Amino acid sequence: MSSLIIMGLTISANSKTGKSINVSRKSCRPTALCRKRCYGEKITLEDIARMEAAGIDVRCLRPNAGPITWDKSQETYERNFNVLQAAYKEGWLDELAAEVSAYWIRHQPEEVLRGNGLGDLWPPLCDFYARLAMHGVPVFLFSRKAEMISRLRETCNLLEVEYDRRPWVIGSVDPSTEKEDLSKLQTETLRMNGQVTLAATWYDPTDRLLWHEPLENWQVHEAGVRVIFGYHTNFHHTRVPQALQKNECPATAGLKTTCRECRKCFGRHA
Repeated sequence: MSSLIIMGLTISANSKTGKSINVSRKSCRPTALCRKRCYGEKITLEDIARMEAAGIDVRCLRPNAGPITWDKSQETYERNFNVLQAAYKEGWLDELAAEVSAYWIRHQPEEVLRGNGLGDLWPPLCDFYARLAMHGVPVFLFSRKAEMISRLRETCNLLEVEYDRRPWVIGSVDPSTEKEDLSKLQTETLRMNGQVTLAATWYDPTDRLLWHEPLENWQVHEAGVRVIFGYHTNFHHTRVPQALQKNECPATAGLKTTCRECRKCFGRHA
């Protein structure tokens, strides 16, 4: 599976997620843990030693040098950010979305586009995804930004995108997510999807999640968590506790599957 470039925008591809839109991490608003353990950032043993010497908690931190961290990949994501920003400011976002959609409908009609494989929503990307949905491209994406999920929903309303064609949005949370942010993500994913839809990250057995309760005692379904990702790099993988493994991402757990086949994160069927 190979990447493609349309009007300067690169659509990445891999065997698990299929086609995806990735953008620079400058679009992100990371939590404390996300900032320290971002899977899109290259981390070496020397980096970890320097952090530990500086008094930074490096518990569970592992080297990370997967393809998403490579300089060439990061340059692509930076270019995508700039292309979308320019299209938004210069008035050719409609044309860009139409070109991507035309390719998608012609060549990928059964595929689902993953948004924000790296990066997060900001106004140009919200408006771009809404236009893809308007043209019939199925999109699912992750975001930490409740206010941008709200913007995406409002843009879909303005464009009169049918409810069942709107992007499926998963709120992304981790043990350092503030309770207020959790509440906002619950509210906005409910408004967007018709149900609260969150994904959580598990780091190690001593982690506390969200409002500082032990994760193994946390009622994930009541909070709206549909899937839990173990912290993983190309060198290391953390399994979630056995009691919660039914919520674990099967691919991250080692099962050979794809997002399209699994659909654990997204879809109104779940």
